[in-house]
Amino acid sequence: MKTIRRVLLIICDTSWMHAHLVASWRMTGATVAVEHFGSTMGRDWDAAGAREHRERNARWRKVASDMAAGGGLDLVFLVALDDVLEDDTLICFRKLGAKLVLYHVDMLSQWYRSIRSSRFMDLVCYASGDHVAFFEKRGVKTLRLGFGAVVPPCDRSDVPPTHYNGVLYLGSPWPYRQRVLKEIAQAGIALRVYGNNWHAERPWPAAVGARKKLMHDLRAYLLPRLREEGLPLVRGMARRLSGRDRATVNAAALPAGVIRGRYETDAFAALVRGAAINIGFSQMDADPRCEQPRQLRLRDFEIPACGGFYLAQSCPELPLYYDIGRDIAVWDCAADLVDRIHHYLARPDERAAIASAGRRRVLQNHTWLHRFVGIADALGMALPAGVETGASVA
Repeated sequence: MKTIRRVLLIICDTSWMHAHLVASWRMTGATVAVEHFGSTMGRDWDAAGAREHRERNARWRKVASDMAAGGGLDLVFLVALDDVLEDDTLICFRKLGAKLVLYHVDMLSQWYRSIRSSRFMDLVCYASGDHVAFFEKRGVKTLRLGFGAVVPPCDRSDVPPTHYNGVLYLGSPWPYRQRVLKEIAQAGIALRVYGNNWHAERPWPAAVGARKKLMHDLRAYLLPRLREEGLPLVRGMARRLSGRDRATVNAAALPAGVIRGRYETDAFAALVRGAAINIGFSQMDADPRCEQPRQLRLRDFEIPACGGFYLAQSCPELPLYYDIGRDIAVWDCAADLVDRIHHYLARPDERAAIASAGRRRVLQNHTWLHRFVGIADALGMALPAGVETGASVA
């Protein structure tokens, strides 16, 4: 059985991918080279973006060829979609003898953006099961692979918890989330919100060359999307054309002091461990009135791993990973969330027991090393000897 000793990662240049994927692949003991393509899951579509796209792919081919010549290339692990990958690059990787694995983190809404590149993959991993059958019908091998947590756990003993007897939300201001957070605040519940873009009062800017990208996507994806998604796709396109999906932040809807701005990555564990309740969202539609659809998120593993009490928005995949009510708690709609917050704020012992059980569950079953073992098994390969997939539970 071949061992995965040399890995090339092609990822989006975001803090979570570096902190989770890069760090965890290096924990396997493999030699890891990292290449990235910007801070969003795409590229710019103007002339400068096209030139950068070509140069980037040429660089990736050279890096892969140099690795193969200098000791071999066993695996190319990609969190990258069609936009940033040239066919010639993927063909080059295969000719070098590497296995290609795509980790598709947003199969629910961005599933179609790997239609072309998936045909080169030895394995497509997905966190949520939406649209997986589309690829399987085309002979693409798939593997359910939820997000994971970093080992060792992020609970440094020299950083005390930031105690807060209220509700904490760490994340972006998507429209549905703003609506629900407003309802929490209106219920008189103590609330703190941290994250990027919460002070932006204008719509978030579109990618450079957005019109050209739109024309590309219509040519490449419209027909398969219509066949796969049907009427919901048409409705969503109508909403966007009417301007109803413009992502804006209404900071004035929340009381003064609720929005705390950005937080340092090193402060994450202290914040979630110290909060009475951490809430999570799985809803992915841009319409703030929609409760569905939903998909698994990174926070579903990050927060329990750090020992925080986690009240997650329910989604189909969560029961596959947790004993609901024992390892984590869940909520469904905004009214339900307010009721559950009141319930758990009044029961600190119950919160503590759930937080402890959730942390044990993640460290025993849901670290990134567990995920990578699953990938190796699916490929008929092995990770370097001595890899520890768990961590001691304090």
